[in-house]
Amino acid sequence: MDSDLSLIKCYRRHILTFKKKLDKIDPESSNFQPLLEFQSCLIKQIVRDEKRLKRRKDELVALKRDLRDKNLEKRESRDLKELIKRRKESIAGNKYLLYLWRCFGDGLVFKFISKWNLKRFLYEADSAEIKQKSGYVHGKNGIEQELAILIDAIKNNVPAALCDLTNVIRHGDLCLLGASDPVVIEVKSSKNRNRRVERQLESIRKLHKYLEEDVGDVGGVEGMQRVELYSEERHHGEAFNKALDLSKDRPYAKLSPEKGLYYIALNTEYEKDFDEVFEGIEAPVVYMLNQAKTEQCWGNYYPFVLSIKDPVNLYRFIAGEVYVLVAVSSIVLKDMASDIGYNLEISEFENEGFIFSKSLAGSDEPFRVIVSEHFSGRLGLEFMTLEWFFENEKKLLEDMEKKGMAIMKNA
Repeated sequence: MDSDLSLIKCYRRHILTFKKKLDKIDPESSNFQPLLEFQSCLIKQIVRDEKRLKRRKDELVALKRDLRDKNLEKRESRDLKELIKRRKESIAGNKYLLYLWRCFGDGLVFKFISKWNLKRFLYEADSAEIKQKSGYVHGKNGIEQELAILIDAIKNNVPAALCDLTNVIRHGDLCLLGASDPVVIEVKSSKNRNRRVERQLESIRKLHKYLEEDVGDVGGVEGMQRVELYSEERHHGEAFNKALDLSKDRPYAKLSPEKGLYYIALNTEYEKDFDEVFEGIEAPVVYMLNQAKTEQCWGNYYPFVLSIKDPVNLYRFIAGEVYVLVAVSSIVLKDMASDIGYNLEISEFENEGFIFSKSLAGSDEPFRVIVSEHFSGRLGLEFMTLEWFFENEKKLLEDMEKKGMAIMKNA
């Protein structure tokens, strides 16, 4: 088992409890007390694990100092190195636990706010870089004020969440969840202002303005524009959850809800014939969901704590007892692209997913559009249907092609 997951088996009850509490929160209800109770439980758990992490880090510093300063015999040195290794594994495990608890915080926020409206709050306002994580909740200056405002908001029937309890909201301290767009507030325990505070406030203003006007200079892009989806997204969440259920008592489950698309749930307790597992899948593009989860790079995709319906299956996924793959035939992808009039390539470059292209009459250069790795990743991590993906791409590509042709004519 991955060292980052070694502590998970001790927290099975906690994971099941958090999942059940999260599922009971109804964004349509006028009773927001469960929202406050859920966050109270999260805070306590996060603070406990932050304290444990600090102790382990202090122990590691002391052990390294002993290894450096003490005149140890060979056996003593070997034993101390082994102890240092175990402390490092323990620290990695504790860091993963803190990430995991905040995944439940993400689930809370995503219940109220569309993933599309939350996307920008993971990143720096002025660059494409992911914003640095917040520090410890325990001992944080101003945490009492944040809690007081949270309680006051909920008492006044305004759903709200502490940003520090999430992985995805990295701006501000408190997020109001009562509108379609998130409203992020910076809470300060002092009236004093400095450059850092001003930068934080300016970033928040810029993001709010972008959401209000659907256009703005954010993410390091001038004039970035939000556009509506052409139709409501469609997903195969039911098939994905069925694959998890079927994998409980067999080596693997493999379902294909759509031509060229496969959901594979591998039970790690059994030996498997991988030739059999991948039989019939032509030149697959593979999304490894466990890797995205364990490496803490799920980002702002729809949280797995929500997409996995059964609490036991959620625990199995978190603990590495089931390994989930989404495989898409690149042959089918290219055929579906051809059906809407475009060629498709699988990009080998970082941050790029698919490349659509076609020849244009009167132009020496082909029309060419790159679909980001992040958006194409929704096929795997959000179980988006291929059919809907290509319906949406067709509309987007046609609009972009028309605009491109108009620019050429006016050039």
